[in-house]
Amino acid sequence: MSGQYNGLQARIKVVNEKAEYVPCGGHSLNLIASPHRWNILFKALGGKVVLKRLIDVRWSAHADAVRALDSGYNDIQSALNLIANDKEEDPKTINEAKSLSSKMDKLEYVILTSIWNRILSRFNMVSKTLQSEDVNLSDIVSLMNSWKTFIQSVRDDFDDCIEKAKEKRPLAEYSFTTKRAK
Repeated sequence: MSGQYNGLQARIKVVNEKAEYVPCGGHSLNLIASPHRWNILFKALGGKVVLKRLIDVRWSAHADAVRALDSGYNDIQSALNLIANDKEEDPKTINEAKSLSSKMDKLEYVILTSIWNRILSRFNMVSKTLQSEDVNLSDIVSLMNSWKTFIQSVRDDFDDCIEKAKEKRPLAEYSFTTKRAK
């Protein structure tokens, strides 16, 4: 979906050239995973929810990964900084950890993590309800109307999302880039 020329990212850029592509934080963090680095992350999170590998494409897996990223945002960044400053790590891993930590300093990354957490959590709940054996048509209609209202509320509460992101990361700033990093 992130294809520069034919993927969803390219199609969105045609509609709005200022739209920015931000890769899934949970997936990006999985790219630097190893048992040693998972232990660093687990310790940094104090045994709280730990990111999981995105092995499958179920919404629940994505919802869990984004929820873990959102709830442990600062601790995850601290773990990345530990990895980035570990002289015994592979240089490629150090570079990736620094890059991810740098992305997490950007306000738009914090905002999008929070918004995606809200959306995927709700979508996951709707998806599970629709898959239940005892769901009926009336429930589905109500659920879809509720989903539509929820999405509109997310759009209307964008300023609130910005304020919450600033509370989580008071020193974070917008990157103001309009070009994709190469």
